[in-house]
Amino acid sequence: MELSIIVPAFNEEEFIFLSLTKLTNAFNHQSLKFEIIIINDGSNDNTINQIKKFQNLNKNIKTILIQNNKNLGKSASVHKGIDIAKGKYTVIHDGDLEYDPKDLVSMLNLIKKEDNIDSIYGSRYLDKKLANKQKAIYYIANKLNLLLFNFFFQSKLTDLHSCYKLFKTKIIKNFLFTEKKFGFELEVTTLLIKNNFIIKEIPIKYQARDKSLGKKINFMDEISFLISIFKFRFFS
Repeated sequence: MELSIIVPAFNEEEFIFLSLTKLTNAFNHQSLKFEIIIINDGSNDNTINQIKKFQNLNKNIKTILIQNNKNLGKSASVHKGIDIAKGKYTVIHDGDLEYDPKDLVSMLNLIKKEDNIDSIYGSRYLDKKLANKQKAIYYIANKLNLLLFNFFFQSKLTDLHSCYKLFKTKIIKNFLFTEKKFGFELEVTTLLIKNNFIIKEIPIKYQARDKSLGKKINFMDEISFLISIFKFRFFS
């Protein structure tokens, strides 16, 4: 198995079927074996039925469905996916439609060509035009958190929050994760840097959605992210 795609989903009935369809369309034309690990994180809408609809229409694709009895948070769901991932590489794909799965193909091709790289991060900010697609409050909060993170950890990253992150599976399986909610992106990045693994960023497409379309992250999550930066820098 070459690639494991982890898809955490919470109340994504409007988007999950199309998101999974676009995901498989992006990889079906590639000559590689991949699996999709879907974690339904205690959704209380029609998400599970949309996932099963996708599975029924795509029996030729290896899909694994994990159901959380209650909402555990994105990080806890991703951890479950990592535990059972069989691919040489693992990538995270959120169940919404903010990201373009075609970018995952580019990320995979790059890490296969440059074996010295341990992880590929998709950055929404390497292309300056994409930065304008975010609401100002989220853009500013992201930039402040990023400046602080880069200062504390002596890194030069341009995007911490992006969900598009691809890893060599053997590396992240050895990490001891503790975050449960929206802290996965920060925690895994901290662990990679502290253990001297190499991260490379490439530009990706991004289409932000707002709360009317089910966006889960709010300003208080940005504050929690800020606090976590201090925690990982000084207390872990």
